[in-house]
Amino acid sequence: MKQLDRKTIWGIVLTLLLISMLPMALNIQSARAQDPLPSSISIDVDPILVVVGYNVTIKGAINETVPDDTSVYIEYSNFTKSNWNLLAKVNTTNSQYEYNWTTDVGLLWPPTNKYGWWDVRARWEGDANYLPATSTVKTVRVVKVKIFGDVNGDVKVDGKDIAVVGVAFGSYPGHPRWNPLADLNHDNKIDGIDLTFVAKNFGKKDP
Repeated sequence: MKQLDRKTIWGIVLTLLLISMLPMALNIQSARAQDPLPSSISIDVDPILVVVGYNVTIKGAINETVPDDTSVYIEYSNFTKSNWNLLAKVNTTNSQYEYNWTTDVGLLWPPTNKYGWWDVRARWEGDANYLPATSTVKTVRVVKVKIFGDVNGDVKVDGKDIAVVGVAFGSYPGHPRWNPLADLNHDNKIDGIDLTFVAKNFGKKDP
């Protein structure tokens, strides 16, 4: 019988070792394939300026395929983004959700006033296939009486409104100082026309 040389023996040993490790490698790969994947959720609100008591439509989608009736939590904050409260829990249809918020109900803060600036976001808790996700934040301004030129939502047009437009002056969507509420003529830029609208209504207030 022909004697095997050392190189051949080592080749056989390494081959057997690799074969013995193959099931372990397959198990690791299978476990990695089962790890939940990242997910995302979108949100849109319309309108962003509303008189108290009227509806704001909040809608969006989980950007992955999820079962119908997956829970989406719509939350709000008092423009500080520090404390988030539940506004509504809604279920998805075809990965999409929608909620019509009547602005005189659902808010816990402040306890007596439903008007002001409100940040709104949506989130879902994920499942076996996807990790949880939270949407970007949208801002809604709820006013007692809609006075044209009242940019900061305090139900009067004064120097504070001019200051808000002034800070955003020259900005546009995507600009770090962009404030859509200061865009009074909705032309996607803050300029002298917006300041003129505030000036024309200067001194007006909720009767």
